Amino acid sequence: MRLSAVEFRATYRAETPFTRPFHEGSQVHGLLGRALHGGPLYERLFAPRVAPGHPFLRPDTRAPPAFVPLLAPPGQRPCRAGDSVTIAIRVFGPLDLAERAMLTEALMRMEANPWGEGRVRCQGTAMEEIPPILLSPPSAARPAERLALHFLTPAWLEQDGRLVSQVSCELLVRAAFRRLTSLCALYGELSPEHRNLLAELSAHASAVRVKEQRLSSLRWRRESWERGQTHPMMGVLGTVVL
Repeated sequence: MRLSAVEFRATYRAETPFTRPFHEGSQVHGLLGRALHGGPLYERLFAPRVAPGHPFLRPDTRAPPAFVPLLAPPGQRPCRAGDSVTIAIRVFGPLDLAERAMLTEALMRMEANPWGEGRVRCQGTAMEEIPPILLSPPSAARPAERLALHFLTPAWLEQDGRLVSQVSCELLVRAAFRRLTSLCALYGELSPEHRNLLAELSAHASAVRVKEQRLSSLRWRRESWERGQTHPMMGVLGTVVL
Protein backbone atom coordinates (compact mmCIF):
# COMPACT_ATOMS: atom_id res chain seq x y z
CA MET A 1 0.00 0.00 0.00
CA ARG A 2 1.37 3.36 -1.05
CA LEU A 3 -0.06 6.87 -0.79
CA SER A 4 1.76 9.95 -2.01
CA ALA A 5 0.86 13.53 -1.07
CA VAL A 6 1.76 17.14 -1.69
CA GLU A 7 1.48 19.75 1.06
CA PHE A 8 0.48 23.34 0.32
CA ARG A 9 0.81 26.23 2.76
CA ALA A 10 -0.36 29.80 2.54
CA THR A 11 0.24 32.63 4.99
CA TYR A 12 -2.20 35.51 5.36
CA ARG A 13 -2.10 38.81 7.19
CA ALA A 14 -5.24 39.87 9.04
CA GLU A 15 -6.49 43.20 7.67
CA THR A 16 -9.23 43.45 10.30
CA PRO A 17 -9.63 41.62 13.63
CA PHE A 18 -11.69 38.43 13.79
CA THR A 19 -12.06 35.26 15.82
CA ARG A 20 -10.98 31.98 14.27
CA PRO A 21 -13.78 29.38 14.60
CA PHE A 22 -13.74 26.64 17.22
CA HIS A 23 -13.67 23.97 14.48
CA GLU A 24 -11.53 25.53 11.78
CA GLY A 25 -11.82 22.66 9.30
CA SER A 26 -15.26 23.75 8.11
CA GLN A 27 -14.01 27.26 7.37
CA VAL A 28 -10.98 25.98 5.46
CA HIS A 29 -13.17 23.64 3.38
CA GLY A 30 -15.59 26.47 2.64
CA LEU A 31 -12.94 29.05 1.68
CA LEU A 32 -11.02 26.65 -0.52
CA GLY A 33 -14.22 25.30 -2.08
CA ARG A 34 -15.32 28.81 -3.03
CA ALA A 35 -11.92 29.60 -4.52
CA LEU A 36 -11.98 26.42 -6.64
CA HIS A 37 -15.72 26.30 -7.42
CA GLY A 38 -16.50 25.95 -11.13
CA GLY A 39 -12.96 24.86 -12.01
CA PRO A 40 -11.67 21.40 -12.95
CA LEU A 41 -9.82 20.94 -9.68
CA TYR A 42 -12.96 21.35 -7.56
CA GLU A 43 -14.37 17.97 -8.55
CA ARG A 44 -10.94 16.34 -8.23
CA LEU A 45 -10.64 17.43 -4.58
CA PHE A 46 -14.17 17.84 -3.24
CA ALA A 47 -16.38 15.50 -5.28
CA PRO A 48 -14.27 12.76 -6.87
CA ARG A 49 -16.18 10.52 -9.23
CA VAL A 50 -16.23 6.89 -8.16
CA ALA A 51 -18.02 4.07 -9.91
CA PRO A 52 -21.16 2.82 -8.06
CA GLY A 53 -20.55 -0.19 -5.85
CA HIS A 54 -16.90 0.61 -5.23
CA PRO A 55 -15.63 -2.14 -2.87
CA PHE A 56 -14.05 0.36 -0.47
CA LEU A 57 -17.06 2.60 -0.01
CA ARG A 58 -20.23 1.86 1.91
CA PRO A 59 -23.47 2.03 -0.06
CA ASP A 60 -24.86 5.54 -0.57
CA THR A 61 -21.69 7.22 0.71
CA ARG A 62 -19.47 9.68 -1.09
CA ALA A 63 -15.78 9.12 -1.63
CA PRO A 64 -13.58 10.85 0.95
CA PRO A 65 -12.11 14.15 -0.31
CA ALA A 66 -8.67 13.93 -1.87
CA PHE A 67 -7.22 16.32 0.70
CA VAL A 68 -7.11 17.03 4.42
CA PRO A 69 -6.53 20.39 6.11
CA LEU A 70 -3.78 20.42 8.73
CA LEU A 71 -5.42 22.11 11.67
CA ALA A 72 -4.64 23.40 15.13
CA PRO A 73 -6.56 21.84 18.06
CA PRO A 74 -10.16 23.10 18.43
CA GLY A 75 -10.62 26.39 20.18
CA GLN A 76 -11.66 29.92 19.37
CA ARG A 77 -8.56 32.08 18.91
CA PRO A 78 -8.75 35.87 18.50
CA CYS A 79 -6.82 37.27 15.56
CA ARG A 80 -5.80 40.93 15.69
CA ALA A 81 -5.17 43.18 12.72
CA GLY A 82 -1.62 42.50 11.55
CA ASP A 83 -1.48 38.94 12.90
CA SER A 84 -0.37 36.12 10.61
CA VAL A 85 -2.53 33.09 9.87
CA THR A 86 -1.15 29.99 8.12
CA ILE A 87 -3.38 27.49 6.32
CA ALA A 88 -2.02 24.11 5.24
CA ILE A 89 -3.62 21.31 3.25
CA ARG A 90 -2.29 17.91 2.19
CA VAL A 91 -3.49 16.61 -1.19
CA PHE A 92 -3.41 12.87 -1.90
CA GLY A 93 -2.45 11.31 -5.20
CA PRO A 94 -0.57 12.67 -8.20
CA LEU A 95 -0.87 16.34 -9.14
CA ASP A 96 0.49 17.63 -12.43
CA LEU A 97 2.12 21.04 -12.78
CA ALA A 98 -1.08 22.71 -13.99
CA GLU A 99 -3.08 21.37 -11.02
CA ARG A 100 -0.40 22.52 -8.58
CA ALA A 101 -0.50 25.99 -10.09
CA MET A 102 -4.32 26.07 -9.89
CA LEU A 103 -4.29 25.05 -6.25
CA THR A 104 -1.65 27.65 -5.38
CA GLU A 105 -3.72 30.33 -7.13
CA ALA A 106 -6.84 29.17 -5.25
CA LEU A 107 -5.05 29.58 -1.92
CA MET A 108 -4.13 33.10 -2.95
CA ARG A 109 -7.75 33.83 -3.98
CA MET A 110 -9.02 32.77 -0.55
CA GLU A 111 -8.31 36.34 0.57
CA ALA A 112 -11.20 37.54 -1.62
CA ASN A 113 -13.86 36.08 0.71
CA PRO A 114 -14.52 37.16 4.30
CA TRP A 115 -13.07 34.98 7.04
CA GLY A 116 -16.03 35.15 9.37
CA GLU A 117 -16.21 38.82 10.30
CA GLY A 118 -12.64 39.52 9.17
CA ARG A 119 -10.57 40.15 6.06
CA VAL A 120 -7.09 38.86 5.22
CA ARG A 121 -4.38 39.47 2.61
CA CYS A 122 -2.24 36.61 1.25
CA GLN A 123 1.45 37.07 2.03
CA GLY A 124 2.89 34.01 0.25
CA THR A 125 2.54 30.31 -0.53
CA ALA A 126 4.77 27.23 -0.38
CA MET A 127 4.59 23.65 -1.64
CA GLU A 128 6.35 20.50 -0.43
CA GLU A 129 6.44 16.88 -1.58
CA ILE A 130 5.59 14.55 1.32
CA PRO A 131 7.36 11.17 1.52
CA PRO A 132 4.82 8.51 0.53
CA ILE A 133 3.03 6.50 3.20
CA LEU A 134 4.02 2.85 2.89
CA LEU A 135 2.19 0.15 4.81
CA SER A 136 3.82 -3.27 5.07
CA PRO A 137 3.52 -6.33 7.37
CA PRO A 138 4.80 -5.92 10.94
CA SER A 139 8.55 -6.37 11.31
CA ALA A 140 10.34 -8.59 13.77
CA ALA A 141 11.96 -5.59 15.46
CA ARG A 142 11.40 -5.18 19.18
CA PRO A 143 8.25 -3.08 19.62
CA ALA A 144 8.01 -0.06 21.87
CA GLU A 145 6.87 -0.86 25.39
CA ARG A 146 4.61 2.18 25.58
CA LEU A 147 2.88 4.36 23.02
CA ALA A 148 0.74 7.45 23.62
CA LEU A 149 -1.70 8.63 20.95
CA HIS A 150 -2.90 12.22 21.25
CA PHE A 151 -6.04 13.14 19.29
CA LEU A 152 -5.49 16.88 18.82
CA THR A 153 -8.37 17.27 16.37
CA PRO A 154 -11.64 15.30 16.51
CA ALA A 155 -11.22 11.68 15.36
CA TRP A 156 -14.31 10.01 13.95
CA LEU A 157 -14.07 6.63 15.67
CA GLU A 158 -17.24 4.60 15.51
CA GLN A 159 -18.46 1.09 16.22
CA ASP A 160 -21.84 -0.18 15.02
CA GLY A 161 -22.55 3.33 13.73
CA ARG A 162 -21.98 4.98 17.13
CA LEU A 163 -19.21 7.25 18.28
CA VAL A 164 -17.04 5.37 20.75
CA SER A 165 -15.94 6.72 24.11
CA GLN A 166 -13.70 3.76 25.00
CA VAL A 167 -11.29 2.26 22.47
CA SER A 168 -9.09 -0.78 22.05
CA CYS A 169 -5.87 -1.05 20.09
CA GLU A 170 -7.60 -3.33 17.59
CA LEU A 171 -10.36 -0.75 17.01
CA LEU A 172 -7.75 1.97 16.41
CA VAL A 173 -5.80 -0.21 13.98
CA ARG A 174 -8.92 -1.23 12.06
CA ALA A 175 -10.17 2.37 11.82
CA ALA A 176 -6.81 3.64 10.55
CA PHE A 177 -6.46 0.70 8.16
CA ARG A 178 -9.96 1.20 6.69
CA ARG A 179 -9.33 4.86 5.96
CA LEU A 180 -5.84 4.28 4.61
CA THR A 181 -7.08 1.41 2.44
CA SER A 182 -9.86 3.50 0.90
CA LEU A 183 -7.46 6.42 0.28
CA CYS A 184 -4.91 4.11 -1.35
CA ALA A 185 -7.59 2.47 -3.49
CA LEU A 186 -8.89 5.85 -4.68
CA TYR A 187 -5.78 8.01 -4.84
CA GLY A 188 -2.73 5.74 -4.45
CA GLU A 189 -1.67 2.14 -4.91
CA LEU A 190 -3.26 -0.88 -3.22
CA SER A 191 -1.68 -4.32 -3.31
CA PRO A 192 -3.83 -7.49 -3.54
CA GLU A 193 -2.44 -8.64 -0.18
CA HIS A 194 -4.15 -5.87 1.79
CA ARG A 195 -6.81 -8.21 3.24
CA ASN A 196 -4.17 -10.56 4.65
CA LEU A 197 -2.33 -7.56 6.04
CA LEU A 198 -5.41 -6.43 7.99
CA ALA A 199 -5.78 -9.87 9.57
CA GLU A 200 -2.10 -9.87 10.55
CA LEU A 201 -2.23 -6.36 11.99
CA SER A 202 -5.44 -7.13 13.90
CA ALA A 203 -3.86 -10.21 15.44
CA HIS A 204 -0.93 -8.15 16.69
CA ALA A 205 -3.23 -5.36 17.90
CA SER A 206 -5.39 -7.76 19.91
CA ALA A 207 -2.35 -8.51 22.10
CA VAL A 208 -1.81 -4.82 22.94
CA ARG A 209 -3.53 -3.53 26.06
CA VAL A 210 -4.85 -0.04 26.71
CA LYS A 211 -3.18 1.28 29.85
CA GLU A 212 -5.01 4.59 30.03
CA GLN A 213 -7.49 6.62 28.02
CA ARG A 214 -8.86 10.09 28.52
CA LEU A 215 -11.31 10.80 25.72
CA SER A 216 -14.12 13.31 25.36
CA SER A 217 -16.81 13.40 22.66
CA LEU A 218 -17.64 16.42 20.53
CA ARG A 219 -20.65 16.98 18.29
CA TRP A 220 -21.27 19.93 15.98
CA ARG A 221 -22.61 20.82 12.54
CA ARG A 222 -20.78 21.83 9.39
CA GLU A 223 -22.41 24.10 6.83
CA SER A 224 -21.86 23.31 3.13
CA TRP A 225 -21.80 26.52 1.11
CA GLU A 226 -21.99 24.86 -2.31
CA ARG A 227 -24.95 22.61 -1.39
CA GLY A 228 -26.76 24.82 1.10
CA GLN A 229 -26.84 21.97 3.61
CA THR A 230 -25.68 21.29 7.15
CA HIS A 231 -23.92 18.06 8.06
CA PRO A 232 -23.71 16.57 11.56
CA MET A 233 -20.11 16.07 12.68
CA MET A 234 -18.67 14.22 15.64
CA GLY A 235 -15.34 13.06 16.99
CA VAL A 236 -13.28 12.33 20.06
CA LEU A 237 -10.41 14.28 21.58
CA GLY A 238 -7.91 13.20 24.17
CA THR A 239 -5.17 10.67 24.82
CA VAL A 240 -4.88 6.89 24.63
CA VAL A 241 -1.85 5.13 26.15
CA LEU A 242 -1.07 1.64 24.86
